Order: sequence, then C-alpha cells, then structure tokens
Amino acid sequence: GILHGGLIYIVDVLHNQHNTTVTIPKSLELMKKYQCLHTVVETNAMGSMVYKQINEGTQHKVMGIFAKANKQTRIINAEAFITNQMRFVKNPDSHDYQSYLQKMHRFEYGRSTKPDDAPDATAGLTTLCLTKFRHIFQ
Repeated sequence: GILHGGLIYIVDVLHNQHNTTVTIPKSLELMKKYQCLHTVVETNAMGSMVYKQINEGTQHKVMGIFAKANKQTRIINAEAFITNQMRFVKNPDSHDYQSYLQKMHRFEYGRSTKPDDAPDATAGLTTLCLTKFRHIFQ
C-alpha cells in the first residue's frame, strides 16, 4: 500500500498459492519496486521463517506480528479502517490483484468464508498503519 493524503492505496499485491521459495523472492521484488519503507509479516506458524527471510533480504523495517485473535475477529476489527482509509486501485494486468479483489469481495462475516487470506492480510496492513502511522489516522 502507498500512503498518500491520509489514505492507503493498494496498488499491487502478491496473492497466489505458491510456496515460500516463490513468494519470498517475489515479495522482496515488489518491496524494492515500490520502495517500501515498512513491512508487516505475521509470525504465527511458518510466518516466523518468512519473517526472518524477508528481514534478511531487505534494508527497511520489517514488523513481525503474532496474531492472537482468530481471522474473523481480526478482519472485523479492521473493517472500518479498510472501508474508510483504503482504496483499491484496479490493476487489470495483475492476475494476483484480480484474485485478491475477488476474495476481498466474497468474504462474508460470520460465515467460514474460505479462502480468507486476502481480507486477513489487509487487516494485517491495518495493524501496521495504526502502529506506525497512528498520528495520521486520528
């Protein structure tokens, strides 16, 4: 996401079912492309290994978060921020972005909507924004 004028613009995503040997290098590539200053990685389960490799592969700040609440709760808690502060830029050239948007729109609260990784990752971005940039979103 790109912070501009008090809004977060989601300009690109990595959203697929590839394993970490593909996603970690692609993540680092996107971080470099967009000159990311901050990154958040969930450290539950395999996430701690991903966090370590991302952190070693970049010069900028990587924030590891251990998600205590379940996905539904995290997503519900982030809903207002996502709705009010985030804008989704249509990127017709990116299959990952189109898949991500479909999953975001198909998610239903209170139902075990699978897959739910797109809204959960977006909730993770909300955590980063409210941790690092709370002063902007007051």
